[in-house]
Amino acid sequence: MGLSGSGKTTTANYVVQKLKQNGDNVVHLDGDDLRDALNQRASYDQNDREKLALSYARLSRLIAGQGPIVVVSSIGLYSGVQQWLRENIDCYVEAFLDASMELLISRDKRGIYSQDASKSGPVVGKDFSPQYPQHPDVHIKLDGTVSVETCGELVLSAFNTARSKR
Repeated sequence: MGLSGSGKTTTANYVVQKLKQNGDNVVHLDGDDLRDALNQRASYDQNDREKLALSYARLSRLIAGQGPIVVVSSIGLYSGVQQWLRENIDCYVEAFLDASMELLISRDKRGIYSQDASKSGPVVGKDFSPQYPQHPDVHIKLDGTVSVETCGELVLSAFNTARSKR
């Protein structure tokens, strides 16, 4: 989890590729793709975003219950959703990609941090405060020098540790 532009999808793609190379059955659910698939592009307010994040969590549990490892890359910065995930998903690993607003703006290909909220909808971290995880399994402070490989390997290490405890 992390704000838009923090590298969630890129890191998740790396993790998924490595898990598949190891022969694991993996499903990747990306927040933007899920919004499109569920036709949820209309509302971006905080309450609707939190409900949508809980939907992603429930879908992840459903899929994981059928065997695959589920990797989700979405903002997910809602304490109620984070708690639900910890309580309801076996081998849950919470990875927080923590980037400064300066770094996010420098990576902002879609211009969401520079647009007026009335044009794009409210933006988490700009128009309302995120609920950062209190005790993520992996907390990566991004400063522009941390590589995708480093992020991915830290997430994989935490996942492999959690998996070995099951």
